[in-house]
Amino acid sequence: MLCTAAGIICMLAWGTLPAQWHSAEPTSVSISVGLAPLWQGRLIIEKLTLDLPRSAEAQGIMLVDSNDRPWLVVDWAKAVFPEGALNNAQITIENPHLLIYIRNEEIDTNLPSMAKAGPGGWLKYLENLKPASVVVKNLGFTLVAEPNSSASIYGINAFTVRAGSSYRAFGGLDPNIMPSQPNHLGEFEAVLDPATSQAGYYIRSEIDAVPVQSSVVFDAIGSRWFRSLQGIIYLSARASGCVDDLTSLFPTGSGTIADATLYEDGGRAIATNCTAAIALLPGQLIIEQIYASLYDGVASGQFFYSNPAGDKGTYGGFFRVRDVSFAKLMGPESARSGKASFTIRFTRRSNEPNSLKGVTAIYLTRADLGSVPVITQIFDFLKLEKADPLVFSDVAALFSMKGTMLNFDTARVSSRLAAIEFEKGLIADYHTKWVSGHAIVVPFAAINRMLVRIPLFGRLVTLTNQVSRVQVQGYWDKPGAKLISKDVFKDLSQGTWDFLRGVSRTQGKIPPKAFESLEKLPE
Repeated sequence: MLCTAAGIICMLAWGTLPAQWHSAEPTSVSISVGLAPLWQGRLIIEKLTLDLPRSAEAQGIMLVDSNDRPWLVVDWAKAVFPEGALNNAQITIENPHLLIYIRNEEIDTNLPSMAKAGPGGWLKYLENLKPASVVVKNLGFTLVAEPNSSASIYGINAFTVRAGSSYRAFGGLDPNIMPSQPNHLGEFEAVLDPATSQAGYYIRSEIDAVPVQSSVVFDAIGSRWFRSLQGIIYLSARASGCVDDLTSLFPTGSGTIADATLYEDGGRAIATNCTAAIALLPGQLIIEQIYASLYDGVASGQFFYSNPAGDKGTYGGFFRVRDVSFAKLMGPESARSGKASFTIRFTRRSNEPNSLKGVTAIYLTRADLGSVPVITQIFDFLKLEKADPLVFSDVAALFSMKGTMLNFDTARVSSRLAAIEFEKGLIADYHTKWVSGHAIVVPFAAINRMLVRIPLFGRLVTLTNQVSRVQVQGYWDKPGAKLISKDVFKDLSQGTWDFLRGVSRTQGKIPPKAFESLEKLPE
């Protein structure tokens, strides 16, 4: 885009301006010209000074699209024609800035319209111009996640030289230009052949990522959990392809993340001491071998973001989390206690919140469930409440996710007072707070009596006196009387008997093996 803009300036200066401007005396003008079909927008030059046939100088250059958004802003550019001809110009560009816009988690780009000039058409200006060299000073990039977040990096110097029919560019980041971030380092090489539209590049960088910049990337992909990152990112990547098909120039490469911290909204640190490996594939970003400290526990897993040509982007991952603080997991205002472990696999399409799919297994030990919906209403409805009956509770659950809906395959709770097993098929919508299903409730004091050998005759009568089956249906923030009702009890399944025997042997604790069997997540 930079070379194309420089070529346009020179072509305007040399080939399209009135002949009387080709004079020995410098002439200054301002320009605002449409560029269709090359670009669906305008080129604006606040001041174009012509000293032809020796040079052309431009100040205040701006390339805007049809919505008047700037895509390229250049403070100053100059083309010197040492031979008094358009060819072999020596071009210098100072403080150019490229902007990339993302809206609704998709790149909103004007670049495809450039192909309307025909295959390689927008490069013909560069091919006809044939500059001898292009020097770029303090190039910057800004990523704009519309409507209201952006991040910039600048301080890139580059030098381009013609070699036969091709152009080779070399450059890198100047650490002295961004003194507040001295660990920004990088270098690149690129080659472009205007005649064939073939291009390639190589990039190596070391970036000290900061929350202000990284938050824009998380905004761009629509992350629902992480909002920013701080840490060291090492990356090397390369690509080669045709500029008429920008997807062929998606980079492939690898990198690492070291000593990183992930933050949520409000700036609270979620994960610290994070390390990971990065893999770049055409249209895909994979972050794997992730290890981090998380709320006094540990986490590991992998994450991917895929954006195939002609389709919406998709992100997802697989994570194992062990022994994190339940109180910290639930937020700074939580008074809960206990430990939480879970395993999760999920995917979600960009800009489609209801496209979330996945499966989760969760295990809580000695957790305070005193304010957890549904469970507290069940205790209240069955008049099981006593002083802090849910302070030391264990939970083992397996559920699938589809949009905002959770569908439980298994959900078991064991407290000091009672054991609860929700029957398979319990559903909960965490957006509307609607829940529907059935639960078997057994007071803990009755479990041992139930497990004493019961004669086959009279078994159902004995169980009926000890077990409650309740229906849960309604909004979980309603009182128990409006959410819970008694239902007909039939019998206990073998799985429920095994659950009750297990918590009886462990004085109310759900053993870790119960979670280990659940976390073998189904596909």
